[in-house]
Amino acid sequence: MRFFQGTETERERFWQAYQQIDRMRVEAGTPVKQAAFLDYAIRCIGRELAAVTSTAQLYGEPVPDISELLIPLICKENRKPQEDALYRALVDYNVICLPWNSSKITSAAFDVFTNGFHPEKGYYNVVLYPELQLAIVINGRHHMAVAASMGQGSAICNTIHLKELFSDLRTDGEYWYRGSDERFPVADFRLALIFCLARDRAALNQSEQIESPSTLLPPVYNTPEEELAQLRWLYRRNYSLEQDNRIMAEKLKKCDT
Repeated sequence: MRFFQGTETERERFWQAYQQIDRMRVEAGTPVKQAAFLDYAIRCIGRELAAVTSTAQLYGEPVPDISELLIPLICKENRKPQEDALYRALVDYNVICLPWNSSKITSAAFDVFTNGFHPEKGYYNVVLYPELQLAIVINGRHHMAVAASMGQGSAICNTIHLKELFSDLRTDGEYWYRGSDERFPVADFRLALIFCLARDRAALNQSEQIESPSTLLPPVYNTPEEELAQLRWLYRRNYSLEQDNRIMAEKLKKCDT
């Protein structure tokens, strides 16, 4: 399944985009500016991928299995990348849901818009790729798709760090390659593109010891109204996460007793 529909192949689209973005990265100048630009590009392309995968069903297009959008978990000496399972808010990630059932998405839309999003129901399972700024929903895809469209969502996440894969996994936008004899199809060239940009971003981190630009400088507001709007957004996000964690803690306490 290929989400990109056009006269160019996935491989051609991948290389055109990657070369264009790499030129823009070099033109950005200093390593700190290059890192900021790559963070921007990763987020923008991830947002597009999230939108394309969420609307496939609305356009009557085939919806593949969600596993096709997972990065092949292969690295040197067959070691798995580091992972953990923690409760996380997803507002800072591009959320890939791939809703596939029309009756489920209509029911989920009514439920979430009417009653709100309730992660404590416990059937949400998410794979989180921090370097890609992507969250891929495995279970609870329809309710999470609606929540994500509202800028909400939280779940138990298996966080997988890809830094061990950057030197071992290659892609041309159409396939993932490991060594000379293993290859796996890429579900969408945008996913391969984000992977390569994240690899370039990690190389900057390693060579220049650059943290994310968002942590280097305080936020800049043009007006007091913009600062107030940001503070309100942060309050809603933190309150939502604290509320979700409190609900989960109460649920776990009941299970223990």
